[in-house]
Amino acid sequence: MNAKKTSALEALINAYNNPGVIKDQGDYGDWPVFGCITDHVPIELIYAADILPVRLQGGDIASKASQHLQSFVCSYAKVTTHRAMGGEYGFLDGVLGAKTCNVAVSVFQLWDSERPLKFSWLVSLPGNSDSAAIEYFENELLAIKAKLESFRNTKISENKIADSISLYNAIRETAATLWVKKSEGGLNLTAQELIMALKGSQLLPPEISLNLLKRLAGETKVHKNLDKRVRIILLGNDYADAALADTVEQAGGFI
Repeated sequence: MNAKKTSALEALINAYNNPGVIKDQGDYGDWPVFGCITDHVPIELIYAADILPVRLQGGDIASKASQHLQSFVCSYAKVTTHRAMGGEYGFLDGVLGAKTCNVAVSVFQLWDSERPLKFSWLVSLPGNSDSAAIEYFENELLAIKAKLESFRNTKISENKIADSISLYNAIRETAATLWVKKSEGGLNLTAQELIMALKGSQLLPPEISLNLLKRLAGETKVHKNLDKRVRIILLGNDYADAALADTVEQAGGFI
């Protein structure tokens, strides 16, 4: 691994292992940081308000969650609750969730009641995509925008929203490029490293994340004998233990 790629990879994995590192970013030292419990939070709108959104991560320890959640809920909900109740996310100024399932709502409500922050919002999602649903969600976004403007005591311009959308779309496109390169054997990263890097990118300011991910995408080295390995696709929105991917590839799979 050459020095350029190692530097980018190490920075992303360091963020993955240390979520609070976002408070150490010099150019954003006075920006509030909001935690996002689900993928359905409008991070582009948050960033347009000069607030840093971070995706709350899973993990392995969830002992404090048993006092608040049923034993059968998903590991992500348990770990997020454990970290919230244990004060590990003490660097956050706000938290947002979405009504994706009953457990996600419960996690948000627990956080809001037991660890109240300066800002909180539970995003109400439409159940379908017809014109009435689109109008409903537009009104929801406008309500979030108004509360963000009140919190920051400033207006969020259309230009800032457009710039934020473009920035996050560039991050998504670069993440997709990384997986395509890996699938084609043109990226010298294991699946574990790539998952950790992408999860780490969710914990840094987006401009920094985009720069680091582009540097990763620019480093290529062909894998050998890919045609002899079993190709496996992982589905889901959270992998608490990135080592699972390494186990699969060590056993001859190719994610």
